[in-house]
Amino acid sequence: KPDEVAQAQNGLILLQQQKAELEEQMVTLRENQTVLEQKAAELSADVSTKMQESEEGTAEEAKKRADRLTQLTTLYSAMRPGDAAAIMDQMSDEMVLEILPTLPDRNAARILNGLGDDERKARLSAALLSGQTQAN
Repeated sequence: KPDEVAQAQNGLILLQQQKAELEEQMVTLRENQTVLEQKAAELSADVSTKMQESEEGTAEEAKKRADRLTQLTTLYSAMRPGDAAAIMDQMSDEMVLEILPTLPDRNAARILNGLGDDERKARLSAALLSGQTQAN
């Protein structure tokens, strides 16, 4: 029986060592989990900050673009329709569809009529009629 007692004691010591190792591993895992949670929180905060900055930048860019469109509207309203049409002949449909609706109807009609390409006039008219403010 002394051999059995010695074996049992050795087994108990081995189990206690394994338990201690497992507890150390659990402590390490908890520490790692805490670090990962902190990193995730930091990354989440960074993403939120970047998204907010992006939205603010986008809103600021939209305001600047709207201001420039207002300036263009004033500029084209002051021009003779034929001169404005000659310039718009060189622009993309998208730009023309963005500018024309901002002009007084009479000016917009004269400029549209002054465009050189009849097919383009029809295409732009159809887009304006359907409420498009940008070309597809």
